[in-house]
Amino acid sequence: MGRFENRGNKITCFFISPTYLLALAFSCLYNASLSAQTPSSDNILFVKQGSAGDGSSWANALDELSEALSWANHNWDADSNGPLQIWVATGKYLPTNSATDRNAAFQLANGIKVYGGFLGTEGAFTERDRTKYMTILSGDIDGNDEATVITDTEKEIKGNNSYTVVNGSGTDCTAVLDGFIITAGSANDNTKESLASCNSGGGIYLYQGNPTLANLVIMGNQAVFGGGIYNRESSPSLTGVNISNNKALSGDGDGIFNESNSQPDLTNVVIIGGWENGVGDYSITMSNGDIVPILTIVAHSDQSKVYSGDDPILTYTASGFLHGDGNSLLSGSLSREIGEDVGKYLINQGTLSATNYISSFVSADFFIVKSPQEIAFTSPKELLLSTRIQQLTASASSGLPVTLQLDHTSIASLAEKTLHMYKTGTITVTALQNGNNNYEEAELVSISIRIVDPVPENIPLRVCKVLSPNGDGINDFLVIEGIERYRDNKLIVFDQGGNILANIEGYNNGTKVFDGKGLSNDTYFYYLDVTIDGKQRRLKGFFELRNY
Repeated sequence: MGRFENRGNKITCFFISPTYLLALAFSCLYNASLSAQTPSSDNILFVKQGSAGDGSSWANALDELSEALSWANHNWDADSNGPLQIWVATGKYLPTNSATDRNAAFQLANGIKVYGGFLGTEGAFTERDRTKYMTILSGDIDGNDEATVITDTEKEIKGNNSYTVVNGSGTDCTAVLDGFIITAGSANDNTKESLASCNSGGGIYLYQGNPTLANLVIMGNQAVFGGGIYNRESSPSLTGVNISNNKALSGDGDGIFNESNSQPDLTNVVIIGGWENGVGDYSITMSNGDIVPILTIVAHSDQSKVYSGDDPILTYTASGFLHGDGNSLLSGSLSREIGEDVGKYLINQGTLSATNYISSFVSADFFIVKSPQEIAFTSPKELLLSTRIQQLTASASSGLPVTLQLDHTSIASLAEKTLHMYKTGTITVTALQNGNNNYEEAELVSISIRIVDPVPENIPLRVCKVLSPNGDGINDFLVIEGIERYRDNKLIVFDQGGNILANIEGYNNGTKVFDGKGLSNDTYFYYLDVTIDGKQRRLKGFFELRNY
């Protein structure tokens, strides 16, 4: 196992014993489909997820890095045109859009310099902030891993990921990869007898490759040999690279596996979790050897809260403790970018640190999501037509304005929250609040309101309010109490649309009744014309039909 770091004039190191292997390597390279691309006048291709341009600017950026690299590998002549830079905006990038092409990898090429860590608006390279704008190269092609940045390969890598995330075979120092997190490679094919990208170098695979690798985090990759990096006949230059939480399934080289004359040059490099050298000549260039423990702290992804809520305690995974040390040595806490509106905020190391350890921190995004809201809306279920105007009250828990809508505008109308009534009937008023940038749309609240005439005074009749023709002997027909004393009568029943359903003369609660059979549950209306003391009187009202 090994750990390396150089901060100023310090480099730390610790080695395990080498294991000698004889192997023959080959790699299976992925080439994305090609499309027309146009570098800027400064020889820069721009990549930003969600774009659909030709790569000539951020405004016309390409959508995927795999597309830019494939085009560059096939079309760019660095000898004639000079080096090509590819600027990649923050996001998570996959080497292929196929969920089953495990051979797909980001293929480096001579004269192609690939830089991550951009927001996607920068006008100059010096404006790049790679610690703030994480750019992730992931092998999670089938989209089912448990984390965006893997910290535990056994628990978090699921399904069939790309064998290797980055392939730098056949390159020289003019091939540059700078400013990325490389994660979720899974070269786990242990059926191969020889070493290849299918079983070696989950993060980076190099066969006769000498690329320049800088400002990288190679984390959460696995392979049979060389979980983080596999070198065969390769001498890459690594500067400012963190290699941690990778796994060699064979036990050989969790961090780096060197084979056959490989001579990696390390500057400011942290390796936690394994260094293995195979058969052949190899050397490691370094200087000023002081041992300093390095702790890798990875902020957990997918941490969030709802708008206007309290921040949770930000969580993380810490690895690299020595000699039984653990989280008890940690003090302080993570922090995040300031802001309370819905959006994405970078998690920072804050005050979190460990006694006697130097920390290497991998950030993540914290999300503030829209808050739910509820509508409070109440109204009398029955209003007298004679009042003509009724003020309605509705509010949202968010404080946002509530809109009221009415179904039957022939019966009544709404002016904001003022109800104007024109005739008897049943209306439904619905309260809604569509939300905004910080609040979800509220669930609709609807209330049915009956608009009725008052019962004339001194009429000794009462029409039952409920009809339930279910055969139980209770309210099987519309009961009109006292109607037997007034044989000169007529009952007219109609629905909300004014359609007459019954016209019964001489209603008597016996042979002449309204039973509502064949009608659906609803509110129905009536006129009862009756002669009392020689005067024609009319009762108006409604009743409920409940067929259960």
